[in-house]
Amino acid sequence: LTTPVPPITDFFAMAEAPHLQDQPAEVLKQDDMWQRQQQKTFTAWVNSHLRKRSLKVEDVQKDLSDGKLLLHLMEIVGDASLPKPARGNMRIHKIQNVGHAFQFIA
Repeated sequence: LTTPVPPITDFFAMAEAPHLQDQPAEVLKQDDMWQRQQQKTFTAWVNSHLRKRSLKVEDVQKDLSDGKLLLHLMEIVGDASLPKPARGNMRIHKIQNVGHAFQFIA
């Protein structure tokens, strides 16, 4: 006898918030609202700094993922000079950009 496998989306939900796995729908809704509010607040904070260079993000997760705007943000917040972002759009260029930002943080 085998147990049914839950849909893959359930695995992702459990991985993101395992503590909410058995919570009522109301708690899950509140957590979702809290996450959206946090993301909106962080996006506004990022934009308040990037505005100094006439830059803007719409979706923090997507727009910072290539490392280009992340490097700009690190320079502004850290008041430092970092390497220029790699020009290409290949995965290796994105990894280089994010790597430079991480090196600065460390």
